[in-house]
Amino acid sequence: MRSCYLAASIADHATSLSAYTLRLLEQSNPSRGDVSELIAYFRRAGRLQLADDLRRHLNNRVIFESARLKVRETASEYVTESSMATNTIANFALQFTHNLLFRDNVDLLHQAKLIFGRGTYSVALTAQALENPDRLQEAVRAQVMSSREARTQDTLPTVIDKANFKKYLVPHFKRQVANLKPLEGVNNLGWTIDRLMFAGPGLKVTMSGRSLVQVPFHPSAPSLRYMRPSVEWSDVFPENLSRPSADLVAMILASCVRYYVKSITRPLCVHHSPASRKLLQSMFRAIGQHDTFELNPNARDNAGVPGVRGFPFLVTGYNAAQAEAARFSHVLLTDTGYSVPEELLPEEAEAAGRALQSGLLRVAEWCLATGAEDFTESSSLHYNTSLLREGRWVMENVCDRQPWEVSDLGLAHLEGLLAQIPVAETAQRLTLHEGRLLTMDTRGLVWDPERVGADLKTISTDYRIDGDKLEMNAVGILPGLSMFYGREPEIASTF
Repeated sequence: MRSCYLAASIADHATSLSAYTLRLLEQSNPSRGDVSELIAYFRRAGRLQLADDLRRHLNNRVIFESARLKVRETASEYVTESSMATNTIANFALQFTHNLLFRDNVDLLHQAKLIFGRGTYSVALTAQALENPDRLQEAVRAQVMSSREARTQDTLPTVIDKANFKKYLVPHFKRQVANLKPLEGVNNLGWTIDRLMFAGPGLKVTMSGRSLVQVPFHPSAPSLRYMRPSVEWSDVFPENLSRPSADLVAMILASCVRYYVKSITRPLCVHHSPASRKLLQSMFRAIGQHDTFELNPNARDNAGVPGVRGFPFLVTGYNAAQAEAARFSHVLLTDTGYSVPEELLPEEAEAAGRALQSGLLRVAEWCLATGAEDFTESSSLHYNTSLLREGRWVMENVCDRQPWEVSDLGLAHLEGLLAQIPVAETAQRLTLHEGRLLTMDTRGLVWDPERVGADLKTISTDYRIDGDKLEMNAVGILPGLSMFYGREPEIASTF
């Protein structure tokens, strides 16, 4: 309505803005949306000079005017103008677009386009930041400096004249955000707490289907600073993946399903090498992660990166012992784990990224549609082996990629031996000596000592066979027993 009123004030034969219309524009203080509509209207009508005049006015808005002082917003800063001088209030400009709401967070944020120097950045600001020049300066600086799109700047966004900022710009910002449309933002990667939405860069999947649109991130979530704001998602599954690619895609998707069904999750450990790092970085770039997150090895909660809920996330920083105690579903580059034997060609790594994209879309939709009721955990001494077996099922039954071949990490003979010992009988068969040596009573069990020994070597466990006793290094075998049985088995002990 306001844009129509303004358009009516411009004569049909006018080729440029009159002084009367300029005064009317300044007095009515139209929104940027109103003026943008007018610009588009005059461009369609071929009245390009009028459109240019309006564009210049849009980039030089008068915020306050008196007989002695004028406060103006230029294309990239706020200034005061008087008969004596022109002074800068702030060396940046804000164009507010939406009020952001979040499902799992009570924060109300105001999304804006920050124009600073040679760059334009998307920022989200709290109501408290709009009230205080220092807080606002701190907030925009933090988001500019963490932005992947940030260019080299000689200075940082700065509030220069705090008194005039608070007197004139704070009320101006409040007027702008008061009538903004609400928009749902994302404050975590992956599932919401109620498991009713799966979100990522440029992606939302709900019961209503998938929505491939750029979704604003919450600025305080550490994980989201490592993600691009948008990704071009593809559901086209590439053919003929390399074996390492097929294995990793399957394990990552199985880990996502495990998180959804609230199973015990652990890190997917990958041996850190130039080949594994390049392959994983290519795969994770495809789903929006532009840098590897380094965990704090001194953290005690082992809960992983805040704000990541079942969305694939690449991290480093933990050694094998720390990884064993961790309870998060991230992919961890560390000193042990799945090994990528040789560096893949760039096109092979790119295909792995597309496969992860397509698989993630299908897994999210399947979980919401079925509740993942058909998914069954696989018991194994080694977590990656469980993920490989579960991942093959996910690829064949959820992603419809049959048959899906994965590597065999061994352990079948050792697990076959353990399968003959029910969890209720472990205390009769297994004994821990001085916390270091685990013995198994193998009387009456069917097993091949040579092949079981080979499996123990696979998990770096020393062993010795003494008649009906199988003696093993407890450090290597004990962590796997709880995974195999699904809980801590009862074991007799001697000192």
